[in-house]
Amino acid sequence: MQDKKDKEVEGLLWGEGTICNVRWGGVPLRDLLLRAGVRALAQSADLRVCFASHVTVCQEDEWFGASIPLEKVMDKDGGVLLAYMVEIPQPITPKLDL
Repeated sequence: MQDKKDKEVEGLLWGEGTICNVRWGGVPLRDLLLRAGVRALAQSADLRVCFASHVTVCQEDEWFGASIPLEKVMDKDGGVLLAYMVEIPQPITPKLDL
């Protein structure tokens, strides 16, 4: 997978998003940033929100990081969730009556 000028990493390029069979819990990142007083900064289109994880090694690196435009995070319809829990429902099996 390779996105723009960034280095190649293993996995799928999500592009606009992904679909998964889980229920996420969390808080809209917009709400959290507004509560922290980020209102004035949101006017600058060149700022980004950066995320990093040191929980697991990502290929040869010690951590994995990504970023998204602050403008998207602060959009009321942006849909950016800071997830802190996930509920995985029962797997769908051939015996399950759908």
